[in-house]
Amino acid sequence: MILNLWYNISMKFESMRHGHKEGENLSERGKEQAKEKAKALLEEVQQSEAGTIFFVIPSNVGRAKETREIIETELRQLAASDSDIAFIDVHEAEQLAAAKGNFTKRYIITGIQPSRALGLHLGTQMQKTYLDLRSDIKDEDLVAKTWIAKPQEVSTVQDEVRSKFGEHIPLEKLRPERFEGTPEEAALYHIRLMKALQSLKHKYFPNHPAKALQVNHSPHADFAFMALAGKELSLKTVEEMGGKFRDFLEAANIDLQDDGITIEYRGDRFINNASLDEVIDALEKQADERKREWRKA
Repeated sequence: MILNLWYNISMKFESMRHGHKEGENLSERGKEQAKEKAKALLEEVQQSEAGTIFFVIPSNVGRAKETREIIETELRQLAASDSDIAFIDVHEAEQLAAAKGNFTKRYIITGIQPSRALGLHLGTQMQKTYLDLRSDIKDEDLVAKTWIAKPQEVSTVQDEVRSKFGEHIPLEKLRPERFEGTPEEAALYHIRLMKALQSLKHKYFPNHPAKALQVNHSPHADFAFMALAGKELSLKTVEEMGGKFRDFLEAANIDLQDDGITIEYRGDRFINNASLDEVIDALEKQADERKREWRKA
């Protein structure tokens, strides 16, 4: 019973980028990657403590949704003969109620819709600017670096972009304030999604161990990892954490507890004593400060 009470205030997350793409859709390689991930997830489910709840949720990006759908479909097939694993659609109220407090199986909750269905979405302008700039420089890492750069770092990114893609790209297109929304606000989107999933878990499965697999897009979630690790959102932090954003299926593992946050990312482990609400409050203030910096630029 003590163990279950501990889990009442803890939830784990694996925040994973979608599979390999061709254009805007999953490639055949990406589909195979999703199937391999399903096999790894099944093994994790089978080895987990009885009563553990697993959620799989995608972002609104089509290839993230497709990755999730392949993982869920493959999981069902692989676990078809395993009586210790139960699949429950999130809309099946009676099945959810029956599983609450039942520690005889491992449960996989399916059918959770993208984050937009939870009332969460990225600002339209920041998405539009991101896609527009990506069409010009065709390098998502450099688009994200342009966005996250602090005022004193902007020229460094501009030099890198123009060195790689040519002097014809106007400098005014390489200004972070063009996004209007800040990297902190993009990070808040993902962190508030985590909080919403944590609330969902506490509502339906308050004393169960739980883990959510989030299938999302890069680099917006990477901004959230930096904030959860207690880092400033800046070009300097990007370089400190690997110099580039996540590759296909690359993930960060996050453990939310009552006394802080632990995040494992690219072999490094960060411990942040702040609560999730404190991280959110700090990001809101940092977003306001960045907008003031942009107005001065």
